Formats: sequence, structure tokens, C-alpha cells
Amino acid sequence: MLPGFLAEDGTISFRDCITKLFFFSALACIECFLLAVMASDHYLSICNSLSYKIIMNLMVFLQLVSASWITGISVSALAVGMVPHLSFCSSSEINNFFCDMEELLKLSWAKSPLVEMIILVSCSLATLFIIVSYVLILSAILQIVSAAGRQKAFSTGASHLLVVSLYYGTIIIMYVVPYTEQSPGFHKALSLCTRSSP
Repeated sequence: MLPGFLAEDGTISFRDCITKLFFFSALACIECFLLAVMASDHYLSICNSLSYKIIMNLMVFLQLVSASWITGISVSALAVGMVPHLSFCSSSEINNFFCDMEELLKLSWAKSPLVEMIILVSCSLATLFIIVSYVLILSAILQIVSAAGRQKAFSTGASHLLVVSLYYGTIIIMYVVPYTEQSPGFHKALSLCTRSSP
């Protein structure tokens, strides 16, 4: 993004735009899947605390992290790989700080429901996994008899739940809330928050 800020005319080639879009998308997908892995880790540590060390050993941990990276890169490559095949209007100005999938799809006159479906399904699966994990965690915490045990179990996942809420909250505001209800300046500022979230 730094060369874009420093350039006087603010232009970027289509190839560079697609490259940046791939890296932004891949890192966002990887983060979604890593948050899902962290949610399952918290579930295991709270609900199966006695067998946690046996279930979550180094090999399982490496496999889950590798699967997150491979899945995130694959989903991003599949979705972004379809963008150059779209037909674009004569206007090629993106009203954002960087190339975003939503902005590129707006410029395309031939909409691609497949690209949108790939993104929706992959993000929905990760989100569903996180929600199910935290519902199971919450039900397990509520079954703990002692208040001290309940507080300890809740504090284990509270910071992760905060990160998930902030990350998905900004994404929901950006991509789910209709764009017409947001000012372009607000949308730009929020897009920077999603790109720099923890």
C-alpha cells in the first residue's frame, strides 16, 4: 500500500492489483481458518482438559495450522484466479486504498456468482465452526459447578472471543451491511481496520 500512497497519480496496473488482491484475500482466509482452529483448541482445552495434551500434540497442531494455510491460499487462488477472466467496464477507478474483491466485482459488467459463492461458502464454514465451538464451550462452562472454575474457564477463551468479535464485526459491517448505507470515507477507513486486525 505504501507505493500507492506515495504515487502522485495513485494508479496501479491490473496485474499488480490482482497480485495485491491475492495476498490480501489469502491472508484474510488464513486468518479466518486460524481463528476456527483456535476456537477448536479452546473447546478442547475447556471441555476435554484431562485428555487435551494427548489429543492436541505437536503433530496435530502442525497439521491444523498447515491445513489453515493450504485452505486459505487455495480458496484465495481459486476466487482471485477467476477475476482476470471477468469483463470490466470502461471505468477502472476503485474508490479504496487497495484492490478489494468487492470493488473489482462492482467494475465488472458480467457478474460472477461463482466467485462470490466460493468466498461466501469458505467464510461461512469457518464462521460456523467458530460459532459451534463457542456454543459448546459456553454450554460446558455453564455446567461447571464452582464459580472459580467457571471464571477460569471463561477467562481462557475471552480474549480469543474478543479478537473474533472485532475481526468478524468489521468484516460484517464492510461486506454484509449494504454499501449504500455507508459513507465512502467510512468504508475506506473500515477497510484499513480489516487489513490490520490482529
